[in-house]
Amino acid sequence: MTGMTSVITLLEVLVRPKMDHNISAIEDYKNILSNFPNLEIVPVDNKIADIASISAY
Repeated sequence: MTGMTSVITLLEVLVRPKMDHNISAIEDYKNILSNFPNLEIVPVDNKIADIASISAY
């Protein structure tokens, strides 16, 4: 089984560590998401944004 997430997930989890200037946490989050088994990080394009807006409705 493969999971998918978007770069928006990375953006969201990095907010607090960046506000706190916590370089270690920033690197940890990046490494965890980039190397998580069977997880694909996909870019957000217009098609994905459209589909996501429907599922949020």
